[in-house]
Amino acid sequence: MARAACTWLAHALPQSFICVAFGHGARSAQAPRAGEKSRPSIPHSSLQARFIPSPQIRACAPAVTRHLRSRRRLLRLTARVRSAVADSQRLAAADSRRPAGMRRPREGEKSIVTTWQAFGRFIGAHMAPIAIGCVVAACVFPAQLSCLKPAVPWLFALVSFQGALTNGLHNLVHAVRHPLPMVATIILASVVMPVVAFVLAEALFGSSPNLVTGLVLEYSVPVAAISTMWVAMYGGDVAQGLATLMVSSLLAPATIPATLQILLGHAVHVDAGPMMLSVVMTVALPALCGMLLNDLTRGWAGSSLSPVVMPAARVAIVLVIASNATGAAPYLTHLTPQLVGVLAFILVFASTGYLAGLALARRMGQSVPSTVAMVFQCGMRNISCGAVIAAQFFPAQVMFPVVAGTLFQQVLAATYGKLMGRLLGVAPDAPVRS
Repeated sequence: MARAACTWLAHALPQSFICVAFGHGARSAQAPRAGEKSRPSIPHSSLQARFIPSPQIRACAPAVTRHLRSRRRLLRLTARVRSAVADSQRLAAADSRRPAGMRRPREGEKSIVTTWQAFGRFIGAHMAPIAIGCVVAACVFPAQLSCLKPAVPWLFALVSFQGALTNGLHNLVHAVRHPLPMVATIILASVVMPVVAFVLAEALFGSSPNLVTGLVLEYSVPVAAISTMWVAMYGGDVAQGLATLMVSSLLAPATIPATLQILLGHAVHVDAGPMMLSVVMTVALPALCGMLLNDLTRGWAGSSLSPVVMPAARVAIVLVIASNATGAAPYLTHLTPQLVGVLAFILVFASTGYLAGLALARRMGQSVPSTVAMVFQCGMRNISCGAVIAAQFFPAQVMFPVVAGTLFQQVLAATYGKLMGRLLGVAPDAPVRS
């Protein structure tokens, strides 16, 4: 008798508790509701809990459903409230970082700033076709666009300043203390690429030593200063890019003559003074100013000032691409089949530089920002430096392969930026990831 009572309580109490919890008493299911068919009984084994499919539990199902729906609505409302609180806290944090004396923009000013930023994002999202259009325009109107050359250093400085606003001096210190990506980039760009270019050029254009010399010279020059612009645009490690650019430019007076002497037997002298002065004034100094400003304003420059300056930097990049491409226009008027082959070789081999940088970074297990920096700096060269050396020490035919690189360098940079967007998830103006 006592055992039977305990068994009855073990089955009845859970049912009662569940029904009372949702505000419903247990209803008898011996008589089905109107319009409801009676269900056949389900056989149970001795190991199954008989109270789970009981009619009392099924009677509580509508109440349970209503309770869960109310809970979902409450959770959605709570999420909205938390989002609103987070937005207000973010605005308050931005106000706290805002320099003293600077007011918050009004509604009309906000719409103007929003439109201005949307214009900059449009340029960044369509940089590949824009770069192609700039190259075509430079070849069609070289005289008109060459007037931009005096403004190029200032445009470089603007882009370098804006790209460094999202970084701090501690990022530069970290890049110097962890030089492995920088060393790997310089070895690939200044040692491996010239040797491979020499081997392939000898096999394809060995009958024309001047073209071979031009191709080797093009890939012996240091990393392009404009590479830091692309690194900043795609959320790369600007500090690592800046350190790599400075070290590559400092080593150029030794690496360029050594490469040409070992591979080609040509003795040249590289004056590093003007090149280093140009790099410092147009890239290094503006970038350091941007990092320092971000540190002094406790991050306000990176979060608030950089998005406002970004569209102007995008326009500056477009003007720099158009100006640099004008140098190749005079060499395209008298193309021969051999020169067309040189153009095709430059296009394919320049592409391998970006791919090699991507493969090396993935092999080394680098972070996404470091990978972006390595890709652009392994693929881009300081063509202006190569043009000066070619004009000073070599015949005129050597100039063609060097200058022809300007036709493809920016277009390939935009194309591989899109490729990294698919592989790495980066995009123009995307937040920097670690």
